Amino acid sequence: MGKHLLILPIILAALTAGCGGKGAAVGEPDANPAPLTANSFMRKWTADIDAAAGGVAQIYVREDLLFAYAANGTSYVMNRETGRLLYVHAVPGGLMDLHPPLLFKDTIIYTTLNTLEIYDRRNGQFKRTVRLPLAVRSGAAGDKGDIYLGADYPGGGRLMKLDATHEYVPIVWGLMFPNAAISSAPVVLNDAVYAAGQDGRVAAVSAESRDPVWGFGFFETAGPIYADLAADASGVYVAGGDSKFYCLNRTTGKVKWQYLAGVGLKATPALTNDLVLEYVDGTGLVALDKAPPVVNGKASLQYIRQPRWIAPGATQFLASDKSYVYAALADKSIAAIDKTSGQIAFTSKRNDFVAWATNTKDGVVYAATSGNRIMAILPVTTPGAMGTIVRADPPAGRAEQLARAGN
Repeated sequence: MGKHLLILPIILAALTAGCGGKGAAVGEPDANPAPLTANSFMRKWTADIDAAAGGVAQIYVREDLLFAYAANGTSYVMNRETGRLLYVHAVPGGLMDLHPPLLFKDTIIYTTLNTLEIYDRRNGQFKRTVRLPLAVRSGAAGDKGDIYLGADYPGGGRLMKLDATHEYVPIVWGLMFPNAAISSAPVVLNDAVYAAGQDGRVAAVSAESRDPVWGFGFFETAGPIYADLAADASGVYVAGGDSKFYCLNRTTGKVKWQYLAGVGLKATPALTNDLVLEYVDGTGLVALDKAPPVVNGKASLQYIRQPRWIAPGATQFLASDKSYVYAALADKSIAAIDKTSGQIAFTSKRNDFVAWATNTKDGVVYAATSGNRIMAILPVTTPGAMGTIVRADPPAGRAEQLARAGN
């Protein structure tokens, strides 16, 4: 069991007290905050990952948790509000292939190349490994205790429904995509599962019975689909390798509108309450309105959707609030982009970020630096807020001391 869960109470106590050590530091707010000017970014909390873990590779926001994956396949699980370290999971098989985590009421589930690694959400303890008679290709979606993912099979890929409570026969059903792999993570919404293959086809089936939701079967694009799908009440969103971005009707599969990107798309779309954000290689971050634009007081169909704006230097959506979209820039800094005009209002002074989370819930930015530091970052839009500005770390040997002094 020790290889699955690393809990380091002595080391964590030392880190909390300001001493060095391995593992992940408990997230800490700044000790001596000072008044900040508007149009800046402040640190909410920071936490450090042991350098021996090989650096932070990915960050994921899941409900009240933040997952930081290290390059060596270790998952650091934190409370995303406080940064407090909850668990350190040395996931078996994680070094080779560790997909984004799944959260259920009582469990945390990691999918690897051919296993489900299941941990207790309440105490972090390892529960069991479920071995799969297949090779997992895509990220997974979870709903009502069931897991949906793309897997490799002879003759093509399959959308699989798995029941993790069945240790030896977890497969409930499969949907074949002949001669095509499924590397795009599916999405589940209102008892329907949406999945896409590298042959450019998109399927919608009943989560319970696997019966088709769309009467014609598959929606077909003219190129491969690599990006994960996204869906909400406004539609199913498909970033196509055929250079088109599609919004599909959830119940009919018909195209509601499309955006002509000009190049094949590979980035997963991010959905806010009113916008769809898609990164287009060579163009930047594109903001598309979910609802049709209003022209002369009437909603215009605009089948070929025009962007609300394009941010040429932005590479990834990070978070948003009522005024701004927060995005990663090509120079590894953070930008606040005006939601209406698309103009950059302000940027972070720090530009050594190497990994980012996509947070569609609120305006908090979660990022990791090249120095293995994870940060929760808040925008400052009015003067007088108390905190410490996000800036580069001081020279080695003085970093921890100065951080605790509020610098």
